[in-house]
Amino acid sequence: MIKSPKQVRVVVWVGLALIAFVLRVGLATKLPPEQGADAAIYSSIADNLVSGNGYSVNGIDPSRDRPPTYPLFLAAIYLVAGRSIAAVIVVQAFLGVFTVFLTGWLATQVFDRRAGIAAAALAATFPALIYYDSRLLREGFAAFLVIATICSAWRSRSGRTSDYLLTGVCIALVSLCRPETGVLLGPAAFIASGPRLRINQMIRPALFFLIPVMAVWTPWTVRNQQTFGSWSPVKAGIVSTIWYGSRWAETGGDEQTAEDRRALKNEFWKKAEGAGDAGLEERFKQDLSTDILGRPTWFLSMTAKKAVMFWKDANGVKRTLPKIHKTLPVLLNSYYYGLLGLALTALYIGRKNEAVRALAVTIVIYWATYALLHVRNRYRVPLLPIVFILSSGGLFYLFDRIRSAITPKHIASHSE
Repeated sequence: MIKSPKQVRVVVWVGLALIAFVLRVGLATKLPPEQGADAAIYSSIADNLVSGNGYSVNGIDPSRDRPPTYPLFLAAIYLVAGRSIAAVIVVQAFLGVFTVFLTGWLATQVFDRRAGIAAAALAATFPALIYYDSRLLREGFAAFLVIATICSAWRSRSGRTSDYLLTGVCIALVSLCRPETGVLLGPAAFIASGPRLRINQMIRPALFFLIPVMAVWTPWTVRNQQTFGSWSPVKAGIVSTIWYGSRWAETGGDEQTAEDRRALKNEFWKKAEGAGDAGLEERFKQDLSTDILGRPTWFLSMTAKKAVMFWKDANGVKRTLPKIHKTLPVLLNSYYYGLLGLALTALYIGRKNEAVRALAVTIVIYWATYALLHVRNRYRVPLLPIVFILSSGGLFYLFDRIRSAITPKHIASHSE
Protein backbone atom coordinates (compact mmCIF):
# COMPACT_ATOMS: atom_id res chain seq x y z
CA MET A 1 0.00 0.00 0.00
CA ILE A 2 1.30 3.44 -1.00
CA LYS A 3 1.73 5.58 2.10
CA SER A 4 4.03 8.50 1.27
CA PRO A 5 4.63 11.10 -1.48
CA LYS A 6 7.99 9.47 -2.16
CA GLN A 7 6.32 6.13 -2.84
CA VAL A 8 3.84 7.86 -5.14
CA ARG A 9 6.71 9.38 -7.12
CA VAL A 10 8.40 5.98 -7.42
CA VAL A 11 5.17 4.44 -8.75
CA VAL A 12 4.77 7.30 -11.25
CA TRP A 13 8.32 6.96 -12.57
CA VAL A 14 8.09 3.18 -12.82
CA GLY A 15 4.79 3.58 -14.62
CA LEU A 16 6.28 6.04 -17.13
CA ALA A 17 9.20 3.66 -17.74
CA LEU A 18 6.83 0.76 -18.43
CA ILE A 19 4.65 2.88 -20.70
CA ALA A 20 7.67 4.08 -22.67
CA PHE A 21 9.08 0.57 -23.06
CA VAL A 22 5.77 -1.10 -24.00
CA LEU A 23 4.88 1.58 -26.56
CA ARG A 24 8.23 1.23 -28.32
CA VAL A 25 8.33 -2.55 -28.39
CA GLY A 26 4.62 -2.68 -29.19
CA LEU A 27 4.97 -0.41 -32.22
CA ALA A 28 7.91 -2.45 -33.54
CA THR A 29 5.81 -5.59 -33.14
CA LYS A 30 2.79 -4.08 -34.86
CA LEU A 31 4.82 -2.24 -37.50
CA PRO A 32 8.19 -4.01 -37.97
CA PRO A 33 11.07 -1.68 -38.89
CA GLU A 34 11.94 -1.38 -42.55
CA GLN A 35 15.33 -2.80 -43.47
CA GLY A 36 15.98 -0.86 -46.67
CA ALA A 37 17.65 2.49 -47.46
CA ASP A 38 19.55 3.95 -44.48
CA ALA A 39 18.65 1.04 -42.19
CA ALA A 40 20.21 -1.40 -44.65
CA ILE A 41 23.44 0.63 -44.76
CA TYR A 42 23.76 0.78 -40.96
CA SER A 43 23.01 -2.93 -40.64
CA SER A 44 25.43 -3.91 -43.43
CA ILE A 45 28.28 -1.98 -41.83
CA ALA A 46 27.50 -3.62 -38.48
CA ASP A 47 27.42 -7.07 -40.12
CA ASN A 48 30.79 -6.51 -41.76
CA LEU A 49 32.34 -5.24 -38.55
CA VAL A 50 31.23 -8.38 -36.73
CA SER A 51 32.39 -10.57 -39.62
CA GLY A 52 35.85 -9.00 -39.63
CA ASN A 53 35.42 -7.23 -42.98
CA GLY A 54 36.12 -3.79 -41.56
CA TYR A 55 34.03 -0.65 -41.75
CA SER A 56 32.40 -1.43 -45.08
CA VAL A 57 28.96 -1.51 -46.65
CA ASN A 58 29.69 -4.22 -49.21
CA GLY A 59 32.29 -6.14 -47.20
CA ILE A 60 35.04 -5.27 -49.67
CA ASP A 61 35.54 -1.52 -49.98
CA PRO A 62 36.11 0.74 -46.96
CA SER A 63 33.29 3.19 -46.38
CA ARG A 64 32.57 6.52 -44.77
CA ASP A 65 29.04 6.77 -46.13
CA ARG A 66 27.80 6.91 -42.53
CA PRO A 67 29.56 8.04 -39.33
CA PRO A 68 30.54 5.26 -36.93
CA THR A 69 28.62 5.61 -33.64
CA TYR A 70 25.33 4.02 -34.68
CA PRO A 71 26.81 1.19 -36.80
CA LEU A 72 29.17 0.36 -33.89
CA PHE A 73 26.18 0.33 -31.55
CA LEU A 74 24.41 -2.16 -33.86
CA ALA A 75 27.60 -4.21 -34.20
CA ALA A 76 27.87 -4.53 -30.40
CA ILE A 77 24.31 -5.89 -30.28
CA TYR A 78 24.91 -8.27 -33.22
CA LEU A 79 28.08 -9.53 -31.56
CA VAL A 80 26.13 -10.52 -28.45
CA ALA A 81 22.72 -11.50 -29.85
CA GLY A 82 23.45 -12.37 -33.47
CA ARG A 83 21.83 -10.40 -36.27
CA SER A 84 18.67 -9.93 -34.24
CA ILE A 85 16.48 -6.95 -35.14
CA ALA A 86 14.34 -7.78 -32.10
CA ALA A 87 17.38 -7.40 -29.83
CA VAL A 88 18.13 -3.99 -31.38
CA ILE A 89 14.56 -2.82 -30.74
CA VAL A 90 14.63 -4.00 -27.13
CA VAL A 91 17.95 -2.21 -26.46
CA GLN A 92 16.67 0.94 -28.16
CA ALA A 93 13.46 0.74 -26.12
CA PHE A 94 15.59 0.70 -22.96
CA LEU A 95 17.51 3.71 -24.24
CA GLY A 96 14.13 5.35 -24.85
CA VAL A 97 13.33 4.76 -21.18
CA PHE A 98 16.63 6.38 -20.21
CA THR A 99 15.71 9.33 -22.45
CA VAL A 100 12.49 9.64 -20.45
CA PHE A 101 14.36 9.59 -17.12
CA LEU A 102 17.00 12.08 -18.26
CA THR A 103 14.35 14.43 -19.67
CA GLY A 104 12.43 14.31 -16.39
CA TRP A 105 15.56 14.77 -14.30
CA LEU A 106 16.69 17.86 -16.21
CA ALA A 107 13.21 19.39 -16.20
CA THR A 108 13.17 18.94 -12.41
CA GLN A 109 16.51 20.74 -12.14
CA VAL A 110 15.44 23.62 -14.36
CA PHE A 111 11.86 23.96 -13.06
CA ASP A 112 10.37 21.62 -10.42
CA ARG A 113 9.10 18.07 -9.82
CA ARG A 114 5.79 18.73 -11.54
CA ALA A 115 7.56 19.82 -14.70
CA GLY A 116 9.89 16.83 -14.42
CA ILE A 117 7.00 14.36 -14.48
CA ALA A 118 5.24 16.24 -17.27
CA ALA A 119 8.38 16.39 -19.45
CA ALA A 120 9.06 12.69 -18.83
CA ALA A 121 5.48 11.84 -19.79
CA LEU A 122 5.86 13.79 -23.04
CA ALA A 123 9.10 11.98 -23.87
CA ALA A 124 7.53 8.62 -23.04
CA THR A 125 4.45 9.08 -25.23
CA PHE A 126 5.29 11.48 -28.06
CA PRO A 127 4.77 9.59 -31.35
CA ALA A 128 8.00 10.66 -33.10
CA LEU A 129 10.22 9.47 -30.24
CA ILE A 130 8.32 6.18 -30.03
CA TYR A 131 8.57 5.68 -33.78
CA TYR A 132 12.31 6.33 -34.15
CA ASP A 133 13.17 4.23 -31.11
CA SER A 134 11.48 1.33 -32.93
CA ARG A 135 13.37 1.78 -36.24
CA LEU A 136 16.89 0.89 -37.38
CA LEU A 137 17.63 4.60 -37.72
CA ARG A 138 19.84 6.85 -35.63
CA GLU A 139 17.31 9.57 -34.67
CA GLY A 140 16.04 7.93 -31.47
CA PHE A 141 19.57 6.89 -30.53
CA ALA A 142 20.76 10.46 -31.15
CA ALA A 143 17.92 11.82 -28.98
CA PHE A 144 19.29 9.76 -26.08
CA LEU A 145 22.82 11.02 -26.71
CA VAL A 146 21.75 14.67 -27.01
CA ILE A 147 19.78 14.72 -23.75
CA ALA A 148 22.59 12.73 -22.06
CA THR A 149 25.06 15.39 -23.23
CA ILE A 150 23.02 18.26 -21.81
CA CYS A 151 22.33 16.42 -18.53
CA SER A 152 26.03 15.61 -18.16
CA ALA A 153 26.90 19.25 -18.88
CA TRP A 154 24.48 20.25 -16.11
CA ARG A 155 26.22 17.89 -13.68
CA SER A 156 29.54 19.39 -14.79
CA ARG A 157 28.57 22.57 -13.00
CA SER A 158 30.11 20.78 -10.01
CA GLY A 159 33.52 21.54 -11.53
CA ARG A 160 34.65 17.91 -11.18
CA THR A 161 37.08 16.78 -13.85
CA SER A 162 35.33 13.41 -14.12
CA ASP A 163 32.05 15.16 -15.00
CA TYR A 164 33.80 17.26 -17.63
CA LEU A 165 35.33 14.17 -19.22
CA LEU A 166 32.01 12.29 -19.18
CA THR A 167 30.38 15.22 -20.97
CA GLY A 168 33.19 15.12 -23.51
CA VAL A 169 32.52 11.41 -24.09
CA CYS A 170 28.85 12.21 -24.72
CA ILE A 171 29.78 14.95 -27.21
CA ALA A 172 32.22 12.61 -28.95
CA LEU A 173 29.58 9.89 -29.33
CA VAL A 174 26.77 12.16 -30.52
CA SER A 175 29.03 14.09 -32.92
CA LEU A 176 30.14 10.85 -34.58
CA CYS A 177 26.51 9.78 -34.76
CA ARG A 178 25.47 13.02 -36.45
CA PRO A 179 28.65 15.11 -37.09
CA GLU A 180 26.74 18.41 -37.17
CA THR A 181 25.81 17.92 -33.51
CA GLY A 182 29.41 18.71 -32.66
CA VAL A 183 28.11 22.27 -32.25
CA LEU A 184 26.67 21.09 -28.90
CA LEU A 185 30.15 21.54 -27.44
CA GLY A 186 29.41 25.28 -27.21
CA PRO A 187 26.09 25.05 -25.33
CA ALA A 188 27.49 22.27 -23.13
CA ALA A 189 30.42 24.47 -22.11
CA PHE A 190 27.99 27.35 -21.54
CA ILE A 191 25.86 25.20 -19.22
CA ALA A 192 28.88 23.72 -17.43
CA SER A 193 30.34 27.17 -16.75
CA GLY A 194 28.17 27.41 -13.65
CA PRO A 195 24.95 28.90 -12.34
CA ARG A 196 25.86 32.35 -13.67
CA LEU A 197 26.66 30.95 -17.12
CA ARG A 198 29.65 33.23 -17.69
CA ILE A 199 31.19 33.11 -21.17
CA ASN A 200 34.70 33.66 -19.80
CA GLN A 201 34.24 30.59 -17.60
CA MET A 202 33.54 28.33 -20.57
CA ILE A 203 37.19 27.80 -21.46
CA ARG A 204 38.09 25.26 -18.78
CA PRO A 205 35.15 22.87 -19.34
CA ALA A 206 35.48 23.21 -23.12
CA LEU A 207 39.14 22.15 -22.97
CA PHE A 208 38.27 19.08 -20.92
CA PHE A 209 35.39 18.25 -23.29
CA LEU A 210 37.83 18.30 -26.19
CA ILE A 211 40.02 15.55 -24.72
CA PRO A 212 37.56 12.67 -25.39
CA VAL A 213 36.28 14.37 -28.54
CA MET A 214 39.76 14.50 -30.06
CA ALA A 215 40.53 10.99 -28.82
CA VAL A 216 37.56 9.70 -30.83
CA TRP A 217 37.66 12.00 -33.85
CA THR A 218 41.40 11.75 -34.51
CA PRO A 219 41.61 8.04 -35.45
CA TRP A 220 38.43 8.29 -37.51
CA THR A 221 39.52 11.33 -39.53
CA VAL A 222 43.10 10.06 -39.92
CA ARG A 223 41.67 6.79 -41.26
CA ASN A 224 39.57 8.77 -43.75
CA GLN A 225 42.54 10.87 -44.85
CA GLN A 226 44.69 7.81 -45.43
CA THR A 227 41.92 5.84 -47.15
CA PHE A 228 39.98 8.49 -49.06
CA GLY A 229 42.29 11.51 -49.14
CA SER A 230 39.86 13.62 -47.08
CA TRP A 231 39.57 14.55 -43.41
CA SER A 232 35.79 14.73 -43.58
CA PRO A 233 34.02 12.35 -41.16
CA VAL A 234 31.48 11.42 -43.87
CA LYS A 235 31.42 11.32 -47.65
CA ALA A 236 29.16 14.34 -48.06
CA GLY A 237 30.98 17.36 -46.62
CA ILE A 238 29.76 20.80 -45.61
CA VAL A 239 29.90 22.36 -49.09
CA SER A 240 27.97 19.63 -50.88
CA THR A 241 25.46 19.40 -48.03
CA ILE A 242 24.69 23.13 -48.15
CA TRP A 243 24.38 22.94 -51.95
CA TYR A 244 22.00 20.01 -51.72
CA GLY A 245 20.06 21.43 -48.77
CA SER A 246 19.29 24.71 -50.53
CA ARG A 247 17.91 22.89 -53.57
CA TRP A 248 16.04 20.47 -51.33
CA ALA A 249 14.27 23.46 -49.78
CA GLU A 250 13.61 25.06 -53.16
CA THR A 251 11.85 21.93 -54.44
CA GLY A 252 9.61 21.53 -51.39
CA GLY A 253 11.69 19.63 -48.85
CA ASP A 254 9.85 16.69 -47.28
CA GLU A 255 6.78 17.64 -49.30
CA GLN A 256 8.51 17.51 -52.69
CA THR A 257 7.18 15.13 -55.31
CA ALA A 258 8.90 11.85 -56.07
CA GLU A 259 9.90 13.28 -59.47
CA ASP A 260 11.53 16.35 -57.93
CA ARG A 261 13.36 14.22 -55.38
CA ARG A 262 14.64 11.89 -58.08
CA ALA A 263 15.69 14.82 -60.27
CA LEU A 264 17.62 16.47 -57.43
CA LYS A 265 19.46 13.26 -56.59
CA ASN A 266 20.30 12.73 -60.26
CA GLU A 267 21.63 16.31 -60.47
CA PHE A 268 23.78 15.75 -57.40
CA TRP A 269 25.27 12.46 -58.63
CA LYS A 270 25.80 13.82 -62.14
CA LYS A 271 27.84 16.67 -60.70
CA ALA A 272 29.69 14.27 -58.35
CA GLU A 273 30.36 11.63 -61.02
CA GLY A 274 34.03 10.73 -61.28
CA ALA A 275 35.04 13.17 -58.54
CA GLY A 276 36.16 10.50 -56.09
CA ASP A 277 35.94 10.91 -52.35
CA ALA A 278 38.73 13.46 -52.16
CA GLY A 279 37.42 15.69 -54.94
CA LEU A 280 33.70 15.67 -54.15
CA GLU A 281 33.64 18.98 -52.30
CA GLU A 282 35.64 20.73 -55.02
CA ARG A 283 32.89 19.98 -57.53
CA PHE A 284 30.40 22.01 -55.48
CA LYS A 285 32.54 24.92 -54.30
CA GLN A 286 32.02 27.07 -57.38
CA ASP A 287 28.27 26.53 -57.40
CA LEU A 288 27.99 27.30 -53.70
CA SER A 289 30.11 30.43 -54.17
CA THR A 290 27.73 31.50 -56.93
CA ASP A 291 24.76 30.82 -54.65
CA ILE A 292 26.17 32.96 -51.83
CA LEU A 293 27.80 35.79 -53.78
CA GLY A 294 25.87 35.76 -57.04
CA ARG A 295 22.36 35.44 -55.65
CA PRO A 296 22.55 36.13 -51.93
CA THR A 297 18.82 36.90 -51.64
CA TRP A 298 17.96 33.45 -52.97
CA PHE A 299 20.49 31.77 -50.66
CA LEU A 300 19.20 33.61 -47.59
CA SER A 301 15.60 32.84 -48.52
CA MET A 302 16.45 29.13 -48.81
CA THR A 303 18.18 29.22 -45.43
CA ALA A 304 15.10 30.90 -43.94
CA LYS A 305 12.89 28.33 -45.62
CA LYS A 306 14.94 25.52 -44.06
CA ALA A 307 14.64 27.22 -40.68
CA VAL A 308 10.85 27.08 -41.01
CA MET A 309 10.89 23.55 -42.40
CA PHE A 310 12.81 22.37 -39.34
CA TRP A 311 9.76 22.96 -37.14
CA LYS A 312 6.96 22.59 -39.67
CA ASP A 313 4.40 19.82 -39.06
CA ALA A 314 4.70 16.89 -36.69
CA ASN A 315 6.47 13.81 -38.04
CA GLY A 316 4.17 11.50 -39.97
CA VAL A 317 1.30 13.88 -40.69
CA LYS A 318 1.89 14.03 -44.44
CA ARG A 319 2.27 10.38 -45.38
CA THR A 320 1.82 7.94 -42.51
CA LEU A 321 -1.14 9.16 -40.44
CA PRO A 322 -3.53 9.98 -43.33
CA LYS A 323 -3.43 6.29 -44.28
CA ILE A 324 -4.77 5.40 -40.83
CA HIS A 325 -7.42 8.11 -40.40
CA LYS A 326 -7.88 11.54 -41.96
CA THR A 327 -8.31 13.29 -38.58
CA LEU A 328 -5.03 12.08 -37.08
CA PRO A 329 -2.78 14.64 -38.85
CA VAL A 330 -4.89 17.52 -37.55
CA LEU A 331 -4.95 16.13 -34.01
CA LEU A 332 -1.22 15.43 -33.88
CA ASN A 333 -0.31 18.79 -35.42
CA SER A 334 -2.53 20.60 -32.91
CA TYR A 335 -0.80 18.76 -30.08
CA TYR A 336 2.67 19.36 -31.54
CA TYR A 337 2.17 23.08 -32.14
CA GLY A 338 0.60 23.38 -28.69
CA LEU A 339 3.79 21.98 -27.16
CA LEU A 340 5.89 24.40 -29.19
CA GLY A 341 3.66 27.22 -27.96
CA LEU A 342 4.20 26.16 -24.36
CA ALA A 343 7.96 26.03 -24.95
CA LEU A 344 7.88 29.60 -26.28
CA THR A 345 5.81 30.58 -23.24
CA ALA A 346 8.55 29.20 -20.98
CA LEU A 347 11.19 31.12 -22.91
CA TYR A 348 9.24 34.36 -22.50
CA ILE A 349 8.13 34.05 -18.89
CA GLY A 350 11.42 32.51 -17.78
CA ARG A 351 13.65 34.72 -19.90
CA LYS A 352 15.56 35.90 -16.80
CA ASN A 353 16.13 32.32 -15.65
CA GLU A 354 19.72 31.41 -16.56
CA ALA A 355 18.89 27.73 -16.98
CA VAL A 356 16.01 28.48 -19.35
CA ARG A 357 18.29 30.71 -21.38
CA ALA A 358 20.89 27.93 -21.53
CA LEU A 359 18.32 25.54 -23.00
CA ALA A 360 17.29 28.26 -25.46
CA VAL A 361 20.92 28.65 -26.58
CA THR A 362 21.15 24.88 -27.10
CA ILE A 363 18.02 24.83 -29.26
CA VAL A 364 18.97 27.88 -31.33
CA ILE A 365 22.51 26.67 -32.11
CA TYR A 366 21.29 23.18 -33.03
CA TRP A 367 18.47 24.64 -35.16
CA ALA A 368 20.68 27.20 -36.92
CA THR A 369 23.20 24.52 -37.87
CA TYR A 370 20.57 22.50 -39.71
CA ALA A 371 19.02 25.60 -41.26
CA LEU A 372 22.39 26.31 -42.86
CA LEU A 373 23.02 22.72 -43.95
CA HIS A 374 20.09 20.45 -44.82
CA VAL A 375 16.70 19.94 -43.18
CA ARG A 376 14.39 16.97 -42.99
CA ASN A 377 11.76 16.97 -40.26
CA ARG A 378 13.23 13.86 -38.65
CA TYR A 379 16.45 15.79 -37.99
CA ARG A 380 14.67 17.71 -35.20
CA VAL A 381 13.75 14.49 -33.33
CA PRO A 382 16.97 14.42 -31.21
CA LEU A 383 16.11 17.93 -29.98
CA LEU A 384 12.55 17.12 -28.89
CA PRO A 385 13.33 16.07 -25.28
CA ILE A 386 14.86 19.51 -24.64
CA VAL A 387 11.83 21.18 -26.25
CA PHE A 388 9.54 19.12 -24.00
CA ILE A 389 11.41 20.32 -20.92
CA LEU A 390 10.51 23.87 -21.90
CA SER A 391 6.96 22.80 -22.80
CA SER A 392 6.45 21.39 -19.31
CA GLY A 393 7.93 24.52 -17.77
CA GLY A 394 5.63 26.71 -19.85
CA LEU A 395 2.62 24.64 -18.78
CA PHE A 396 3.28 25.16 -15.09
CA TYR A 397 4.29 28.80 -15.51
CA LEU A 398 0.81 29.37 -16.96
CA PHE A 399 -0.89 27.15 -14.40
CA ASP A 400 0.68 29.00 -11.49
CA ARG A 401 -0.16 32.40 -12.95
CA ILE A 402 -3.77 31.44 -13.61
CA ARG A 403 -4.12 29.91 -10.16
CA SER A 404 -2.64 33.03 -8.60
CA ALA A 405 -5.02 35.24 -10.57
CA ILE A 406 -8.20 33.36 -9.63
CA THR A 407 -7.31 32.55 -6.01
CA PRO A 408 -8.77 35.16 -3.62
CA LYS A 409 -6.05 37.14 -1.92
CA HIS A 410 -7.20 36.28 1.60
CA ILE A 411 -7.00 32.54 0.81
CA ALA A 412 -3.57 32.88 -0.82
CA SER A 413 -2.37 34.89 2.18
CA HIS A 414 -3.74 32.29 4.60
CA SER A 415 -2.12 29.41 2.69
CA GLU A 416 1.23 31.16 2.86
